[in-house]
Amino acid sequence: MKNKGSVNIFLIIGVVAVIGVAVYLALNEMGADERTYVNSKYGFELKYPPTWDINGDVLRFVTENGYAAVFGVEDINPVAKDYTIDEMRGEYDRTVASNLNAPKAAEVLKNISIGNESGLEWAGIGCEQSTCSAKYEFYGNSTWRKGFKFYLLIANLKVGDVNSSFDPRPLFGDDAATVRSVLSTLEFAR
Repeated sequence: MKNKGSVNIFLIIGVVAVIGVAVYLALNEMGADERTYVNSKYGFELKYPPTWDINGDVLRFVTENGYAAVFGVEDINPVAKDYTIDEMRGEYDRTVASNLNAPKAAEVLKNISIGNESGLEWAGIGCEQSTCSAKYEFYGNSTWRKGFKFYLLIANLKVGDVNSSFDPRPLFGDDAATVRSVLSTLEFAR
């Protein structure tokens, strides 16, 4: 009886060890696939998928719908104070007030996480003559204070690629969710 109990204990320990090694290898493999983008101008880094390519200060990838997309950083005028999400929406409304056709912040700004803080995303499509561009913008207090925002862009779309509501989300599909995940990894140098 004692031998049978010892065998069971060793069997359980062996199974736990094998599972532990498998989990360890899986986690290390995922970490090896992940790449890090470092922006020295604004002092941050973020993790991005291995299917993206880096070219200068922008990350490029092909969307699941086959469009060439660019994810990067755009300079803006820095602000000195922190804004609540509602104040950020108000600031957006103030900046587009001269454009009577511009939608209000409550209609277009969505809450997201940028690193460890709350932020906002805006999405829209702009067309000039027969060419359109789909664009997302992402920003939060940290990025505003440092004078930048993130953008996701598909340029050179044909008017026929754009739906009647000028909603860019169908063009990006699940890739916008991937970009939100990338943004959630944002860390500033200490």
